[in-house]
Amino acid sequence: CYRTDLEVNTNEAYTMATGQSNNNYKIPTAAEYSDITLTVAFSNGTPSLKVTGTEDENHTVTMKGAAWSWSDNKFTFTKQDDGTYAYTFTGDDKAGLAQEFAFTIDGKDYCYRTDLEVNTNEAYTMATGQYEKNYKIPTAANYTDITLTVAFSNGTPSLKVTGTEDTSGVESIDNEGVKIVAGKSTITVSGATNVEVYTAGGALVSREAESHVAAGLYIVRTDNKVAKVIVR
Repeated sequence: CYRTDLEVNTNEAYTMATGQSNNNYKIPTAAEYSDITLTVAFSNGTPSLKVTGTEDENHTVTMKGAAWSWSDNKFTFTKQDDGTYAYTFTGDDKAGLAQEFAFTIDGKDYCYRTDLEVNTNEAYTMATGQYEKNYKIPTAANYTDITLTVAFSNGTPSLKVTGTEDTSGVESIDNEGVKIVAGKSTITVSGATNVEVYTAGGALVSREAESHVAAGLYIVRTDNKVAKVIVR
C-alpha cells in the first residue's frame, strides 16, 4: 500500500510499497464509474498500480409530442439497472404514440423521422437538428402497452420499441368454420349450433351467438371447440 487518493483513467502508475500498513489507497470518485479495474504490473520485481474504469453515464431523457404539448416535456424516462432509460405507455398516453413525438436528451432535441415498429431488434437512430422529422408508431392501437427504451453508446443515444400485443378482437377460426371474435364488451360466435360462454371462474354467462359482457377473461365452448378470449 502507499497512501494516496487514486485517480481513474490517468497514465500514472501508482507507487506500491511495503511497510506502509497505515497508508492505504482509496478512489474518492469511485461512485462516478460503472466499473473500475485495478492492474498491477511488475518491473524488475517491483509492482506498480494502474486504475481504469468506465464512467457511469447519467442523462436526462424526456419526451413530448403532438398528442400532448410540443412546448412541454410531458414524460420523464427512468434510468434502469442496465444504464438504459425507459418509459412504459398505457391507455390514452399509449394511443398518443400514433401521432408524432420527439425527445429532449440533456437539453437537446432528438428525433429522426421514421415510422417505428414494435418488438423488432432494430435500434432506431436518434439525431439532433431534425426538427421537422419526428417519430410515430402507426400500430400503437394494436398494443396494450408500449415501452420506449433509450440506450447510450459513447454518449450517442438510440431507441428501441417493445410492447404487449392486444389480444382482444383477435379472431379464432377452427377447421369446422367456427369463428369466435372478442371485441369491446362483446363476444361474437358464428358457424356454431351451440354456444356457451363462461367466466374464468366457471360461471355460465351466455348461450347467445353475440354476448355482451364485462371486460375480462372468458371461456367459450361451441360444438367441438373450446377457446379462451380476452374482452377489453
